[in-house]
Amino acid sequence: MAPRSLYSIKRLRLTDGDIFLHQEGLLTAVPTGFTASGAWQLLGGTRAYADIRGRGTEEIVITPSATTACPANRHVTGVYVGKINLHGPDDRD
Repeated sequence: MAPRSLYSIKRLRLTDGDIFLHQEGLLTAVPTGFTASGAWQLLGGTRAYADIRGRGTEEIVITPSATTACPANRHVTGVYVGKINLHGPDDRD
């Protein structure tokens, strides 16, 4: 299978508010499952995270679960590298 474009926007629900995460990259099938690589960006949030911003890169490996035959159950291991700013633009270093 040729690499496929991967695009998602996720809402991370946390106790003090929500964070919106955008991910974009390539999903590639490999003999052991899938790999994904690309970029991530924090688009903002609500309440305590209203001014959050960040961006970076990601590398993810997705493998089948050894404990179930259901193809929807997968193990996801990933590395996210980048910077996050929890303050508004006037509070930057």
